[in-house]
Amino acid sequence: MFRRDNPICRARALESPQGLEQNYALVSGSIRKQTSMLCDVMDDYRVNGLLGAKEYQWGNKKRGAEYVTTHLQELYDGTMKIVKSKKRGSELDMILHWLQVPGLGLPKAGFMVQLTMGRAGCMDVHNIKKYCPDDDASIGTPTRWQTAGQSAETKRRKAVDYLDTCERAGGCAFLWNTWCTDRAEQYPDHFDDGDHVSALHPYWVC
Repeated sequence: MFRRDNPICRARALESPQGLEQNYALVSGSIRKQTSMLCDVMDDYRVNGLLGAKEYQWGNKKRGAEYVTTHLQELYDGTMKIVKSKKRGSELDMILHWLQVPGLGLPKAGFMVQLTMGRAGCMDVHNIKKYCPDDDASIGTPTRWQTAGQSAETKRRKAVDYLDTCERAGGCAFLWNTWCTDRAEQYPDHFDDGDHVSALHPYWVC
């Protein structure tokens, strides 16, 4: 699943600022949203854009949409610079790059890394419950990964811990594949199987 579908998302994210924005739209749209509703979210985005689609009109999603719209070229240039550097450990640079967007904590910045580089992963509430049983998933992002108002040094330290957790859980491809399978089992009326969920990712961003 990952090997087939993630490269399509990566190619879309890197082909243009607009492709990167669509990947961001998926990431932001998935915050506190059932996976079964993401087709509607992305269809609305395609028609109305970040500033017009209803999912991005509240709270941090709205602030994030405004920031990405204003700074899209800078975000794209920074993303391309990191990808082209081929530096070992550049996923840390990428996750910090996306943490500057309002509303993106480490889990969703990690999702952007997954979509743009094929590394890291999204430790959402489902994955926190599954792989981090000592953390309180009921509060959303665990305290140890909360970065709002933190110094650059603290953000970097927490990002390192986050990326290490993704690796210890099985790594990017494993997290992608198991998450897709789990969501298919959670929403059997909407998805045939994990392969179906995975294949929707390229649809959502293309």
